[in-house]
Amino acid sequence: MSEGVPSCTSPPRHDQAPWTFCARVFAEFLKNLASNHIDTQEKQIIAGPWLDYDPTSNRFAGEFAAEANKLCQEEYAAGFELPS
Repeated sequence: MSEGVPSCTSPPRHDQAPWTFCARVFAEFLKNLASNHIDTQEKQIIAGPWLDYDPTSNRFAGEFAAEANKLCQEEYAAGFELPS
């Protein structure tokens, strides 16, 4: 990854093409993989469908919400549940 890759911590500017922001996010993703010694030449990157997240309800919304929300539920062994 080149030194000139911008960080994706700032949102896209109003005059910036959406793909430019996506490219920055993807570049940051690849940089993170490399810093964790994950060789993308050896391991294939697999991405799932786009998900919309509702931070108020702490749930996913949209077409794949039911499946995504199931994956977010943790099952605890009896006696090891988190107190509520």
